[in-house]
Amino acid sequence: MNEVDIVPSDDIWSLCERLRVEKLLISSEVSCLQQLHDEIYRKFLQLGLQSWNSKQHQLLLQRLVSSHSCVSQDNCCALSAQLNSAEVEEAYSFLRRLGHHHSLFAKCLSLLFSSPLCTAELLHAVGPNQEISSDESIHAVFGLLYGNCVFPTDEKAVLETLSCLIRVQLLSHSNPRLIIRKGTAAFPRLYKLYSESLYAVKIFLTAALHDSVMLVLCQDEVFLDIDPTKSPLRFPSADRVRRFGDDPTSAQYHKKMAVHRKLIVERLVLLTHSFIKGICDAISCFPLGLIWLVQQLNSALTDIKRLSANEVATFISFAGLICTDLIVTNLLCPAIINPETIGIISDTPISHIARFNLMQIGQIIQTLALSRHETPQPHFQVFISHFKDVCRGMFFPSCFLELIQRH
Repeated sequence: MNEVDIVPSDDIWSLCERLRVEKLLISSEVSCLQQLHDEIYRKFLQLGLQSWNSKQHQLLLQRLVSSHSCVSQDNCCALSAQLNSAEVEEAYSFLRRLGHHHSLFAKCLSLLFSSPLCTAELLHAVGPNQEISSDESIHAVFGLLYGNCVFPTDEKAVLETLSCLIRVQLLSHSNPRLIIRKGTAAFPRLYKLYSESLYAVKIFLTAALHDSVMLVLCQDEVFLDIDPTKSPLRFPSADRVRRFGDDPTSAQYHKKMAVHRKLIVERLVLLTHSFIKGICDAISCFPLGLIWLVQQLNSALTDIKRLSANEVATFISFAGLICTDLIVTNLLCPAIINPETIGIISDTPISHIARFNLMQIGQIIQTLALSRHETPQPHFQVFISHFKDVCRGMFFPSCFLELIQRH
């Protein structure tokens, strides 16, 4: 009989004890991980609810400011109170009440979420319909289908829908730029909701604009008019006579006006330089989703296959104009004019003079960005001459397009 090595019983008991301890430790770790997972889920749910509530209050304020038929000074507080007291109901419990329609409703939502083209065609078809509000339908789809774009999967779905809308809505129109500028069609509405909700956009805009906006808020003692004919009108009659004289035709009056105008131009140029530098310094924070969307828009507008040789150069320039509009006119300028709605500043009040000056700076930045494609108005020429060293087309053709090409 062969000799067999027998493990001592003490070693077996020791091994069992170690395994038991390991099992208890693993069970404890799994329980802790499960608790953390549940806590994260609750936090995500709270985040989604807070995002929805904040978006609804922002929409309520916008409608109040724009004199929407559904919102007035008499009922806005009541509507806000209803939003704050709204009871949240899980979607699955609502779907259960649909009975035999539950599966059809779920399939419809699943189809729309998984098929960006279907969603784009639906939103495009709703636009001309007078019985259905395009604004309401866009908000419903953005909130119900995409959850206010809180999670990455929702962001990806929104970007794909916007890409489909480019081909369904913009390319089918004779003037795509007009659609973007009017802002009433499905593409600009959905783009506005997407850019305002995306956290990465807020990070970029805050990094790019915060310091410059605060600089403007600290210098709100005088109106910085772009139009030189409006500068004297900012002063009361007595103050205007004291500053410039009582005879607008005299040489002394024109000399003092020229000095005042020079100070305004110099201050506007310095402030605009600050904004441009901030934007260029923060370009590394520019959201990749927006880069991808601009790439899709540019490639769709410059599709060489459908153009003749003579039209290629024209359409490339036109595509650059529309892409510039999408970023500068529809993203940067609104953030400059209303920095508090994006979160660039929090509790700092903005005076009416500072707001006006921000609007003037936004107009200068927009004009500089579009100067490669459009001839600026005469009173902008003095500002264009101060930015020749920066670049004639300003930062978008240089910084933004280089960033887009790298990706």
